[in-house]
Amino acid sequence: YKGTPVLKQDISDGSMSVCNTIFLSSTSKDIETVKHEWGHTVQQSLMGTPKFMTRIAVPSRIGAGLDVDDYYSQPWERSADFFGGSTHKYSENSGLWAGLYFIIP
Repeated sequence: YKGTPVLKQDISDGSMSVCNTIFLSSTSKDIETVKHEWGHTVQQSLMGTPKFMTRIAVPSRIGAGLDVDDYYSQPWERSADFFGGSTHKYSENSGLWAGLYFIIP
């Protein structure tokens, strides 16, 4: 997708992006998921891998594991949707927090 490898996998319950590769759940058939995961690859290229892992990947996996309500309104998920062109339902003002979270050092 847009030059990024997409691999269908059964390793985890969901999809994820690591090292400029999208690991798509084998059950996923939604283009919004691919767009969202591609947004994570953009985050990683802009932030660098160490910062991406601590500020995006780890909180994302924790939120997914805890089945957080309004998952896509979390700043790291909302900014992935922004970069990837994906649209999910968001809570009010989550766009502001996503922007601030992404630019704070």
